[in-house]
Amino acid sequence: MKDNTSQTHLKAFNLNHHVWVKIKEEGYLHMKSIDDSFLPKEFQKPISFYRGRADDEGYTRFQMWEFMRTFGSTLSKGSQLLINPTIIFDESDFTPIN
Repeated sequence: MKDNTSQTHLKAFNLNHHVWVKIKEEGYLHMKSIDDSFLPKEFQKPISFYRGRADDEGYTRFQMWEFMRTFGSTLSKGSQLLINPTIIFDESDFTPIN
């Protein structure tokens, strides 16, 4: 990053850290279809399994790389979002860039 590295407000985030996302019904169906595409029929899980990953406030926890792998292809200009566009990060996972 050219001149931006001297800006003290920038922080680094490791892709192995977690994020919390609210998933819409279409998003749960998307998650299931990804798993179903490589799991034999006898190992496929019901949609309730994916909904059950959400906490009491409706947020599902992912490692950032897992979230990107699962929903990255669905995030484009003009597409219908399968998630709520607000993602929650744990502030302690950010490190200063020096």
